[in-house]
Amino acid sequence: MARPTKSKAPTGAGKYIPAVSLIKDYQRTNIRWDIIAGLTAWAMVVPEGMAYASIAGMPPEAALYAAMAATLLYFLFGTSRDITVGPGSAIAIMSAAVVVGLGLTPNADDWIAATTALALVVGVICIIAGYLRLGFISEFISKPVLEGFVTGIALVIIVGQAPKLFRIEGGDGNFWQQLAALIGGLGATNLVVLVVGVGSYILLVALKLYVPKIPAALIAVVSSIVVVTLFNLEELGVHVAGLIPQGLPSVGFPDVDLALIIAVIPGAIGVVLVAYAETLSAAKTFAAKKHYDIEPNQEFKALGWSNLGAGMSQGFTVDGSVSRSSAKYEAGVKTQMSLVVTSGAILITLLFLTPLFANLAEATLAAIVVHAVLPLLKPELWKDLFRVARLEFWAAATAGFIVTLVGTLEGLLYGVALSLAVVIGRAAYPYIAELGLIKETGTYVDVEVNEEAQRIPGIVILRPEAMLFFANATYLHDKVIRALEDADPEASSVLLDLEGVARVDLTASRSLLALKEELDGLDLGFAITRVRSTVRRNLRKFEVEE
Repeated sequence: MARPTKSKAPTGAGKYIPAVSLIKDYQRTNIRWDIIAGLTAWAMVVPEGMAYASIAGMPPEAALYAAMAATLLYFLFGTSRDITVGPGSAIAIMSAAVVVGLGLTPNADDWIAATTALALVVGVICIIAGYLRLGFISEFISKPVLEGFVTGIALVIIVGQAPKLFRIEGGDGNFWQQLAALIGGLGATNLVVLVVGVGSYILLVALKLYVPKIPAALIAVVSSIVVVTLFNLEELGVHVAGLIPQGLPSVGFPDVDLALIIAVIPGAIGVVLVAYAETLSAAKTFAAKKHYDIEPNQEFKALGWSNLGAGMSQGFTVDGSVSRSSAKYEAGVKTQMSLVVTSGAILITLLFLTPLFANLAEATLAAIVVHAVLPLLKPELWKDLFRVARLEFWAAATAGFIVTLVGTLEGLLYGVALSLAVVIGRAAYPYIAELGLIKETGTYVDVEVNEEAQRIPGIVILRPEAMLFFANATYLHDKVIRALEDADPEASSVLLDLEGVARVDLTASRSLLALKEELDGLDLGFAITRVRSTVRRNLRKFEVEE
């Protein structure tokens, strides 16, 4: 097994633009692998991005604009060798949720302007957060709750794309209302469209299963274009992407007023939380596999610059893609230079290849979206959560349900609030073990965990397994009193084992002193043992050590 190595700290301009150090130290032997990986990402980001553009309520070319700018800017500012930044399914639907709250219509000029403005606001927030060193903020969202939130988003996306597979009218409202409309409209299904959509999906599944290294989405897109063109399926009711503008986007700020910018800020904060959490999680995963370091605050800045580039290029919000990054990893990517290849390939697509997508069936794009988001449902994860972490299971399930019932932003707010509530609850009501003796080994262990442990007659031994501070001082006091009341035979003293306590604040220290005085008044003994040096230092500072 390779030994983890610490990345060499960048110097000079490399501190602010990591690509400077990369270019300076780049090895030519990596070129071949970076080109292959970059083209692999391009083969996925073009069809997937166009599909995600429909979720965001944007024209297909907006995805290409966003991806071209975002990949190049992440190359300049990012610290992950493996991550590809671009349009994503969860971020696309969150973008749409923010803008639809403004009362705008998808694909209209004001919708497009508001969506690009949202990307700019997201970018600014990310950059500010990076300079404020808020890279730790993603840890405040419980991973199971985040999984539940993403599962809810996946369900909303699937039911939103399904009407395109059947060529029926989609419903409005939440997930359940759209699902009811979908089921009620199945009688009007266009069988030709259904064959194209389901056929595309089956092709994607088969390629992924039997030829995983081939860019399945690109193959599905090419196949769709060929079939629609050869059999003139547009006359049979198959909707197509239509002519996509050829050339580069105009760069600049969207034509929006300050009131709209202010209106999207709350939603933008939600987008930032999810985009950063997903990007950093993926970056850390690949970095761990290759034994190099990720700088969280720099990742915040890189994500910010990527979104600024996407917004200035008439695109929409972006984040790190796990699926495209995984494909690059399997292709043997070596460095961030692969992003230059991806951005260059998208540039060529915009300049010369967009007319080829005119006959791309919308049903195929819907199939690509459904195929991409289905893995987000993760049934095995849900089964494991239910088996080993019932509280986290219900928290995650509730977050997902709120997304389907109310909306994505509301689900995110609930998820963040619930995550904080769980942290506060665990801090306020920590686990306090009652210890017993295993005579054979002379060790003291939790009597609830080990049946061989025997309580010491006349003594209650308790071990708090958390920091003691103002929020749980009363709980510890009550736990000690209850343990004395429940002791059988009756106990005459209490021993508090503080081995698992790393810190004690003033309130908890005074509470320990008050507890001793209370027990003294009842002619009961009280002592503490196995006190860490940091805790002893605090007890001395707070004048309760004696």
